[in-house]
Amino acid sequence: MYKKHPLPEIPAPSIQKVIETINHIVKVGGIDHVGLGSDFDGTEMVSGLEDVSKYPEITRLLVEAKYSRSEIQKILGGNFLRVLKTAETFSSTKTRNKK
Repeated sequence: MYKKHPLPEIPAPSIQKVIETINHIVKVGGIDHVGLGSDFDGTEMVSGLEDVSKYPEITRLLVEAKYSRSEIQKILGGNFLRVLKTAETFSSTKTRNKK
């Protein structure tokens, strides 16, 4: 029914590539602009990061890469929570100003 995609299959990147990407983003954008997300709906996008049970390996590799505890907390969710809180505050301010 469907034609096979004409491009060759590309092997999944390794978890080390995720760390290299984090390092690059920290270098060009700063630690406050890095965050992780996941989409574990049955796809295998990163070798060594097949499901959420593998997240401790990211932490271990970040420690190995000499990130501080506070930097790791930012990467693993702190930045995301900060952005959500800022958006929530902004939204509630705009809502109050409309009344």
